Amino acid sequence: MAERTMGADLMAPGSGGVSFEPQRMYNWKLLLPTDLGFAENTEIAVESITVPNITIEPIVLAYLNEDRKVPGAVTFAEATCVVKDFIQPDIAAEFMKWFKQVYDYETGGIGYATDIKKDIMLVLFGPKDMDAYRREWSLIGTWPSQFNMNELNMTNRNGYHTLNCVFQVDRMYPVM
Repeated sequence: MAERTMGADLMAPGSGGVSFEPQRMYNWKLLLPTDLGFAENTEIAVESITVPNITIEPIVLAYLNEDRKVPGAVTFAEATCVVKDFIQPDIAAEFMKWFKQVYDYETGGIGYATDIKKDIMLVLFGPKDMDAYRREWSLIGTWPSQFNMNELNMTNRNGYHTLNCVFQVDRMYPVM
């Protein structure tokens, strides 16, 4: 029986065989729903996103001098997204429309959940083929709870403007 080494030779070897190919941090896209005003399956130019953490709170069952734990409530953390601000299409205007559905700053009204919550997709893909090693995550009941236009700076002659958006997420699961 051939012995298998656990050294660095296993990671991305150049001579075929089993390849421990890493998921690149930049090989992904975020797809927004069409009812936000974007074209079908719009991929916005997202600079970064924090994928929501999933936490299962334990229920502690005490008996005599011992505890046992069973799964309880599941919570999903928020997702923070940094978006490149393009003027064509007007990305900031589309995000502001969605945020205004959540909170109308002119009237002070709060939107209905059925109108503001959207399902978005986070898609990760392999280095060579966008369909190979594809991983899809569905973020259910997503809505913006914070929207920030960020700083404008006259001395930054080489940069571009970004928008920050914090999304609340009801549920998240991998699409198999």
